[in-house]
Amino acid sequence: MSMVVTIKLIQEAVLRPHQMHQQLAGYDADTIVYQLITLLINSNCIDETTLKYITRFFTPETFQMLVLQRINNKRCGYPLCDKPVSHINHSDAFSLINTKTSYFNKFCSDLHMKSTSFLQAQLLTTPLRERVGIHLISNYDIDKFQRENIMYNNIVLFEEYIREKTLDQDLDSIMKSLETLEFQI
Repeated sequence: MSMVVTIKLIQEAVLRPHQMHQQLAGYDADTIVYQLITLLINSNCIDETTLKYITRFFTPETFQMLVLQRINNKRCGYPLCDKPVSHINHSDAFSLINTKTSYFNKFCSDLHMKSTSFLQAQLLTTPLRERVGIHLISNYDIDKFQRENIMYNNIVLFEEYIREKTLDQDLDSIMKSLETLEFQI
């Protein structure tokens, strides 16, 4: 069983030493990203809120580094997942191109492959050292984080997107069913 990563653990183990300044120096920003990757190589985020929290420290490139390190350690590339994957050596070039046959050695499922891509596509390209104050623990509380997420980078996880679409479809079908009902008074 692997360790689970929480926001509190990230704040104490990774962010605590970097609380002196509003803006990070390049070295400090790189250190935070390196420590997050190291922390998540053999562990996973405890919940969706924690995954969304860590995205504020990543660019698409640094997130890709995290995914690749997890894959190299035979773990599903999606940081919310705790499942291992097996490395399959594909002998033909086509299987390396064909997503359906090659994702199995990188992700535990097609859903997690899509979830990773969906998340990565939303990440800010601005380097961490230019994101003022997001590393400050004093700036974090859950309500503020949820408001900031909307204002700052509005990350939506694939799972949330699917739940919303499913709910919309369910509501539509309920409304259609209600239209066909005949009420007796």
